[in-house]
Amino acid sequence: MSFLPPDKIEGVLFDFDGTLVDSREEVLRAFSRFAAKHSVTATKAVIRLFDGLTTYEIVQRAKAEWRIPTSLNELTETYFALLAATYAQVPESTGASSALAALAGRQRRLGLVTSAPEELVEPVLRRFGWIDVFHCKVYGTPGVCGKPDPALYLDGLSKLDMASGNVLAVEDSVSGVRSAIAAGIRVAAIGSASSQAQLRGAGAHLVLHDLPSLVSALP
Repeated sequence: MSFLPPDKIEGVLFDFDGTLVDSREEVLRAFSRFAAKHSVTATKAVIRLFDGLTTYEIVQRAKAEWRIPTSLNELTETYFALLAATYAQVPESTGASSALAALAGRQRRLGLVTSAPEELVEPVLRRFGWIDVFHCKVYGTPGVCGKPDPALYLDGLSKLDMASGNVLAVEDSVSGVRSAIAAGIRVAAIGSASSQAQLRGAGAHLVLHDLPSLVSALP
């Protein structure tokens, strides 16, 4: 699957954490605090087991894997509270607002596809003035598989009402890249110098340093 010519891209589906908002490290810290409450050290190996999952899946897996006696509802409330405090302070990624405005101004239909739940993401969208930017929003919900499963991106395609061949996904993680590709969508990945090789290895069709570079690649 070669990279789609820019003039054929009619829709763009954006990931949230690490792509539109610079939250990845802070979310990992929140996860580490959650793990520590249950005497678990969030090593890289542990983090890999949870990467890309919906917030609900993370809590369910933690309860099962770590044999936590606390009820699922109480665990969910605890983890959501940690994340809410984190999201209240995260900054947007470099050039995110201008990139969204530029692409929307070029008549491209925009969508959001995230494993995070609506109640945590929507306040951030309002804070940055992005609430009405997206034609569709897909959130992680109970019972829905997170990334790298293609379910979230397939839902995004359906809500965007476009064929996968005319849509580009913008991701920052290996699990996200694999999720979009499994849904038949081409991927532009945003990554640092240290992560770009992994993103290419996961199958990203284009790897860029930041969102302004994406705008330049999609005239």
